[in-house]
Amino acid sequence: MFICTFLLKIGIDLRKNKLNDLEYGTLSNLNILPDQRVVIAVDGGRTRIRINKKGRRKLKTNRHGFTGEWMEPKLLTIYVVNEQGKKVRISAILITNDGTYSGYQ
Repeated sequence: MFICTFLLKIGIDLRKNKLNDLEYGTLSNLNILPDQRVVIAVDGGRTRIRINKKGRRKLKTNRHGFTGEWMEPKLLTIYVVNEQGKKVRISAILITNDGTYSGYQ
């Protein structure tokens, strides 16, 4: 569990740094994928976010109630494909995934 939250924090910090670099105009504009077929996919969907109700637990069941709010995540995936349309899975070209429950920025 600790490793998971640690890696999550590293990913969020990396994303914030890239957004700051973009905002200040210091983001590298080198062509890092020359002569490659790049797929950029944006997806959404719906998930329910569980929010516990306030108050005591029910005596009979010993459970808290909850409300389930529908949220729409925004997901972005960038990857490289070969001439046949198959994903290229080498360590030099990483698959990039990013997602948020906020709006598009």
